[in-house]
Amino acid sequence: MSNTSATVEKGLVATATQNAASKAGENLGNRAVNWVINKLSEQYGKSLVLTGSVYERYLDNAYLRYNQVKTLVTGIAPRPIIGSNSIYISVGVEYKAKEYSTATVEKLLTISKNLLICGTGGAGKSMLMRYLFLNTVNRGEYIPVLLELRKINEKLASESAFMDLIYKCMQDFDTELPREQFEYSLRLGKYVFFLDGFDEIKNAFAENAAEAIQKFAAKYPENAYIMTSRPDRNFSSLETFTQLKTKGLTKTQAVIMSGKFWEKDEKTIDFCRQLEVSLYDQHKDFAQNPLLLSMMFLTFMHNGNIPDHRVDFYEKCYNALYNMHDNRNKGTYKREFECASINEHEFKLLFARFCYRTYIENDYEFSEQEIISIIDSCIQKLKIAGITAQMYLNDLCKVVCLIVREGDTYYFSHRSLQAYFTAVYVTGRPDEYQKVFYTKIFAKSPWELQYDAFVMAYQLSPERFVRNALESPLRELAYELNSSCDAELHVLKKLYTERFSFRLDHDSKYFAVGFSHAHISPDYIAQNAIKLVRALEMNSDWVENSAYRMFTVGNMISKHIDRNVFPKKRDILVSIQQLESVEWFSKSAYKKVIEYLLSNDEVKRIISKIYEIIENLDKELAILNDSDSFFDDL
Repeated sequence: MSNTSATVEKGLVATATQNAASKAGENLGNRAVNWVINKLSEQYGKSLVLTGSVYERYLDNAYLRYNQVKTLVTGIAPRPIIGSNSIYISVGVEYKAKEYSTATVEKLLTISKNLLICGTGGAGKSMLMRYLFLNTVNRGEYIPVLLELRKINEKLASESAFMDLIYKCMQDFDTELPREQFEYSLRLGKYVFFLDGFDEIKNAFAENAAEAIQKFAAKYPENAYIMTSRPDRNFSSLETFTQLKTKGLTKTQAVIMSGKFWEKDEKTIDFCRQLEVSLYDQHKDFAQNPLLLSMMFLTFMHNGNIPDHRVDFYEKCYNALYNMHDNRNKGTYKREFECASINEHEFKLLFARFCYRTYIENDYEFSEQEIISIIDSCIQKLKIAGITAQMYLNDLCKVVCLIVREGDTYYFSHRSLQAYFTAVYVTGRPDEYQKVFYTKIFAKSPWELQYDAFVMAYQLSPERFVRNALESPLRELAYELNSSCDAELHVLKKLYTERFSFRLDHDSKYFAVGFSHAHISPDYIAQNAIKLVRALEMNSDWVENSAYRMFTVGNMISKHIDRNVFPKKRDILVSIQQLESVEWFSKSAYKKVIEYLLSNDEVKRIISKIYEIIENLDKELAILNDSDSFFDDL
């Protein structure tokens, strides 16, 4: 047997390496639970004999809940993460250029007790949190608590409310541990908290939520905290959290995962074989990401090939989902649409409108009432007859699997699909609508603006995107640069308008660096245009690099504060533009900050690209005005 065939065959028959030897309820002799029970009994008396059954019920019920998961590729049938027929493949994490195993929580906690795992959408962060929860239950060294941070809202983004949320998280699994005893148990240091999806907290609540999480971790420092997020968030308030990065799937991992998606059949074997031989190397940015790999798989099952470009990939993937059969595409039974009276174009347009409406509001999770209301407004806007919002929602959930329902909550199967169809909807509108839309949306804070949709709008229609979205702000910026004595510093200050917030603790010895937009009016239109030029034209992940740089700058500033003259106030705000003149910050330190931000010639390349874009626009305008060459150049 060839090496390729051996790897494919191994992937198709492999079970999860982390198969559980026992259920949660059979592992209640674990050391963490017993130790906490003994300590609680010492504190409150032997009347706490029910505590053991409380923890048993919690771990048993939570284990059953978190070990069943629906994915895009598995459809309506849930699959286990640990155990027979599991869907899980372990992903690694990277810290200081070294890879760390995620097989057990103990291996991760050798780095720090406060960890922030960053990864792009679909990298497997949520699945990792579930696996670590289940594995921790089985090992018995900690009592795990898994909290989905998207549940945080305005009322919950505070320290006391965060405690309420954690306590409720345990109560949801039929746990009746008295509140006083639970708070006492937190001081014993036997919990590990898995905080999943910091990036899914709405922007309006994110800063307060970060501070609440940090205060909670500081109040109960003996416990462990592992949080996940996309990298495009402001983490400055999380001072004690060490940042890690998810590793992409290796070729072997990708083949093994693909072999787990469906039953072993000819098409599955063919996909795994092609993935091993060529597809992984040709589409590495897809194949390294578990979510995109599952989309690749579905697309291959439907089309027999994988498109080269990302927007073509999403289009083919949607077509595969829309036309997917219950029997894994063998053609004998197709799921029935409740919205059978509308055609495929109308179905797609309605979904694109729904994605657009929710994307610009930064909404990706809904109650049933909320999602029905939004869908209904989209139906009315597009004047689609013969269907109801409930019928369409049922099709989104049960037929095309673009929306997932968990309990009373609905959310996108993946936010990249929301971004793609937002781009589809916007690029389908006339130029005059697009220009107004981009002007209004670019005026928002960069932390509120997700760039994925705009990158894909550019890929769908590059020339129209440049004319409608970028031309006006870039021409204005070029005018300013021509009048500036230091163009690089001018662009730098446009890019980094976030303010640094310096907070003192009660004994005035600790300095925490944060960011705030309070009481300032930065030029967000120019800033967003610059960042998109960086992302679109220079083929680099601006958001991730920018977030890392700002985090580094914050640390640099905190190290150079003259603490003897630092203002004796609880909360001080200052921007990069002001650092040069504030009394408590030295000129040499300001110079170091600016030199760091300019260190890799990035700003020079951005300026060059801006002028190049404007020059190309001028050439196009000249062609339009030249009647002799117009028809030849069209």
